[in-house]
Amino acid sequence: MEDNTPSLIINAPAILLVGKAGVGKSTLGNMMLGTSEDENPTFPASDSCFTVTKKSCSAIYKIGDEIYNIIDTPGIYATDVPNEEILKEIALTIQKCAYGIKAILFVLGFGRSPEQVHMINTIKRFFMEEHFRCMILVFSKCRKKQTLDPGYFRKTYWNETIKAFINSIGNRWCISPDIDIFSPGDHVYEQRLKELQYHITSMSAVYTAEITRKIREVNDDIIKNIQIQLSQTTKKFKEEKKKFQDVNQLYKNLQEKYNDLNDKYNEEKNQHQIIVENLKRDIEGIEDKYTKNIQQLENQISDINQQHQTKIKLQEQQINQLQQSIELKETQLQSLEKEKDELNAENDSLYQRNTNLTNQLENTLSDQSDDADQNQNYVMNLNNDISELNNNLKEYVTELNQ
Repeated sequence: MEDNTPSLIINAPAILLVGKAGVGKSTLGNMMLGTSEDENPTFPASDSCFTVTKKSCSAIYKIGDEIYNIIDTPGIYATDVPNEEILKEIALTIQKCAYGIKAILFVLGFGRSPEQVHMINTIKRFFMEEHFRCMILVFSKCRKKQTLDPGYFRKTYWNETIKAFINSIGNRWCISPDIDIFSPGDHVYEQRLKELQYHITSMSAVYTAEITRKIREVNDDIIKNIQIQLSQTTKKFKEEKKKFQDVNQLYKNLQEKYNDLNDKYNEEKNQHQIIVENLKRDIEGIEDKYTKNIQQLENQISDINQQHQTKIKLQEQQINQLQQSIELKETQLQSLEKEKDELNAENDSLYQRNTNLTNQLENTLSDQSDDADQNQNYVMNLNNDISELNNNLKEYVTELNQ
């Protein structure tokens, strides 16, 4: 694929485009050059975090009769290039600006995330204080309302970090119009670019070679520190790589052991599964057998219970009959007791009568000695009657006692 990226040719005061990868630096440069809608714009652009601009590149840019070089630098914090290499490329680019630097356009994406604060702090650490005398903060990716009304944008969305930074660069800031919302020729589009040109031309001084020399010295130190850090990082990387290789080998060994154990486990698991299935079948057979035995026992118990219930009912009937018989006997006994008492009373009466008759007889015998024969017959008959009565009485008492 053909690479149409322009080379870095510096033959005039430079206007540097710096900022995070994918923030819209190259797009801003193309809008300034009027090539944003061309099939092949001057600077390749992308919205991703991968930097399209690997090396700094430049193009001629005119404001009135003045000629400048717009220089597009690689995006800071790109995900595909180490940040140390990007900062080193920007520092080398600054060193090549023999005609000085007219302006540094710091392009910052709109938002309120901590990423903004982190990006501002990175720029403040990288550039010297002299750099801020020619720096302009350009907000990109702003919404339509914010682009239409910069005053509303300033009041509503600036936090304390942005306010302090803009104040430190002489209150120079503007908005880069979004080409998806505003087209070239649109009043707002042209107005925002004119504001940027105004900020560039209003700075009378150029970032001179002397300042460049100072920066070069500082950047040399930065590069040296970066190289030291890179060497230390490389050494640490090799050590970590060795550790990783050792750990990786250990992992492979453990993986082999794990596979062996896993195979053994699966084999034992299959054997256990077979044993479990056999045990299940045995248990099911035992359960069926004992279920039948239990059912038979339950039936036998039910029959026995039924028989006992029948016997209990029969015994209850017999008990009831015995109780009724006892009650009848008790009634009969009470009746016999009553008859006994009556017979005892009658016996006492007869005994008293017998006694009276005996006394009467004796008296009669003494008084009527003349009628001895007649009386003797009478006495004999009377004695026979008494004897018969006594016998009857004894038989009755005997019968009563039984």
